[in-house]
Amino acid sequence: MSEKIKIYLTNELKETLLKDASNFGFLKSNGEVNINSFLNTLIVNYYDEHQNKQKYLHTLIQNILNHSSLSTEENHRLSEEITYQIQNVKNQRISKKASVSISFKPTKKSETTIEYIERVLLQNQSISSYYASMFASYASLPQDKRELILFKDLKETLDEAIKKKQTIIFTLNKGKDKYMAAPYRIAASFEELHNYVLATILNYNDTVTLQPSTFRLSKIERLSIHDHKHEFSEQEKNVYTRALRNGVQFLYHPNDQLVKVHLNEPYGRRMFERFYVHRPLPLKIEGNDYYFDCSYDQLINYFARFGSNAIIEYPTDLALRMGELYFWASKKYPYEPNK
Repeated sequence: MSEKIKIYLTNELKETLLKDASNFGFLKSNGEVNINSFLNTLIVNYYDEHQNKQKYLHTLIQNILNHSSLSTEENHRLSEEITYQIQNVKNQRISKKASVSISFKPTKKSETTIEYIERVLLQNQSISSYYASMFASYASLPQDKRELILFKDLKETLDEAIKKKQTIIFTLNKGKDKYMAAPYRIAASFEELHNYVLATILNYNDTVTLQPSTFRLSKIERLSIHDHKHEFSEQEKNVYTRALRNGVQFLYHPNDQLVKVHLNEPYGRRMFERFYVHRPLPLKIEGNDYYFDCSYDQLINYFARFGSNAIIEYPTDLALRMGELYFWASKKYPYEPNK
């Protein structure tokens, strides 16, 4: 099975696949998107779930027909026919809108799966329509769910380590950084873009440490489980509780303090209501004073665009950090005060 398989699909669907391949790190050594590796991984990790969706539809139809006077044989035959016709309509819609193609070549890892698909699952569909339908089903899911599909093996290994309270060893940045860590939980960002692993770093490049941290799931490489077990302290659990409440993609520290931000009228409040991406969750609100128990990095990144419409009042070190950001930025722009 060495021939390329060509799939006809819509331009929008192709763009989604190419974008995901790039976002999830399926790249060649020269930085180009490795669409072949991406599609083979997608097929191996998703074909079973895609097929189960078809079986679920078939079961639903059967349950409806069970209330009719049809015999068991007639019920089964009619259920299959209705399921096929529904899928056929979907395939025809995709086929009519198809304006581009995408190709992939089976790999050693995927050839058994692809052989099974062609011999057992195709039934009356063409190869192109089957894969186009599978890719469309995949693309209909939120991005964070799509990421979990592509990194299914990685997620399962992490789930096992979390369940057994075991530690993990992995690398980042092409093996330049080596970690030993205790994974606490896998969680998606509120924007449903990426999944993150909340974990306490126990050893970083052979240096012993104890640092609650967060890692993008798709960035983790060469993962293995270690026999050593780790019990999370209350301090660590509190850090992760804050992360799960406010945003798992940001770094948190045990000694972070409550932050008070004053939103000036009339624009401060409006901007806070309008800018929802990475918006921190207020612990309490007193008039125009907002109190946060979240990552300092999140607050700086979010409120930096507010200018004078949001003022960090305390803690002092965070206020100075924001002031320093504005100070150095102001040095890059010409300015003359209004006369």
